[in-house]
Amino acid sequence: MSGRQTIDLEDWPEVKYLLARLIEARKARGWSQTEAAQRAGTSQPYLADIEGGKVSVSLKMLSRLARAYELPLTHFTPDEVVIKSPSMPRRKTAVLS
Repeated sequence: MSGRQTIDLEDWPEVKYLLARLIEARKARGWSQTEAAQRAGTSQPYLADIEGGKVSVSLKMLSRLARAYELPLTHFTPDEVVIKSPSMPRRKTAVLS
């Protein structure tokens, strides 16, 4: 089964910040998701998935959004490093004798 896995934003505060800044930039211009998507050359459902944390945004798409909003890429990233390790699944290990 192949499906999308939503990112746990509590484990990734940098991503949570980036998504909030994307939404903020769009709303500051008074644009709907449809208008922002058209200006960035993508679809509204894909932009909704990005803003909702349902897909990982590529650097290329982030650049396209930044250009559409006429903002530098750095506008979407936090100024500080967040010191928090994301939850990582445990691996099963074998005991060798």
